[in-house]
Amino acid sequence: MSSAHSAVSLERIDHGVLPSNDLGRAFRFWSSFMGARLGFHANLNVRGLNREVPMIVFFTVANHPGFGLALQDYRLSPTPARRMEGVAWGFEVAADDLSAAVSEAEKQKLRWERFADYPDSSPIDESLFVIDPDGNTIELCHRKESSRRRTTTRANPTQKNQSRSYRSD
Repeated sequence: MSSAHSAVSLERIDHGVLPSNDLGRAFRFWSSFMGARLGFHANLNVRGLNREVPMIVFFTVANHPGFGLALQDYRLSPTPARRMEGVAWGFEVAADDLSAAVSEAEKQKLRWERFADYPDSSPIDESLFVIDPDGNTIELCHRKESSRRRTTTRANPTQKNQSRSYRSD
């Protein structure tokens, strides 16, 4: 991570879009497994039907209204062979552990892998990597210190440096 200031100052993530070749199937996954709520659509018009621009359906996921699925005839990458290969989105879970997410992934017969071998300097305690129906990797993570607690306490400098070290490795 560079300590120099960037010419571009980012405020927050505005939106992100994953490719899908079946919006109905993708909608079922994101609404039933991830709890997404339908927001609005873009390009569901003649330009979208003619594939001049991708048709996109936006959802609210993890309290963020800028999550989209774009209808595309091709994949950005093949089905991942390893964790975090290809397109990936990560979400922090609002639970004490990932047990409920594992149960739901099994119930829906999704491909998944649980990982908890993070170094001490990592802010993440464990992750569940789920492959969505379009081959995109979705990471559900449980942090060592929940974000709800972090917002009400001051981080000590040692933890900040450990976190920076982990992210720059």
